[in-house]
Amino acid sequence: MSFARSRLSTCILVCFALSACDESDLPDNGGPPAYPSARHGLRDLVVTPGSTVIALSAPDLLVAYKDDQRLAWTHRLPPNQPVIAAPVVSADSTTFVLTARQLRALAPNGELKYSVTLPFDGQKPASKSSSPVRHSLVVLPDSSAVVADGERTLICVRGGKIVWRHALPAPAKMTARPVAGPNGSVYVRTSAWIYCVGHQGALRWRVPLRSPR
Repeated sequence: MSFARSRLSTCILVCFALSACDESDLPDNGGPPAYPSARHGLRDLVVTPGSTVIALSAPDLLVAYKDDQRLAWTHRLPPNQPVIAAPVVSADSTTFVLTARQLRALAPNGELKYSVTLPFDGQKPASKSSSPVRHSLVVLPDSSAVVADGERTLICVRGGKIVWRHALPAPAKMTARPVAGPNGSVYVRTSAWIYCVGHQGALRWRVPLRSPR
């Protein structure tokens, strides 16, 4: 009986220890204890085709880690230019970052490839009360980047230059973030239609959203 009670006490102690353990108690493998903690509500995370992990560590700082947990690079954004959309990565491992004034393209080593000042519509950048669609960012297969400016306009940047703008017909407004297709088109949803904007910025087609009968 004493042996049984001893085993039961041991099991209770082990279970208690496991329940009190969390991730902070786990040993690391020699790399950093964790990826940088996101602060100020920034929790965006992207991964390149080469498995480099890129995160916003602060409103003006991006950090990148290789898959073996070694620090790959850091990139400091210009002052007073907070990031207003989740970063995206293209097939050639270019990282695109959208700030309140610029679209910035970073090379795989974190160096700035180019920055483009965007002719935003003058409305306030994304805020807690604004639409989640406003100033979203998608990337096309050829590494062009398309920015949703407000709720009606798309801006395409290719090779460091603005190559086209496309405005939806009034009063249509985007109700979801644009989606990039493998054919280079951008797909936009409004409350009543789906629009397909082609690689050169012209409307390819639109179809109505029909209610089921």
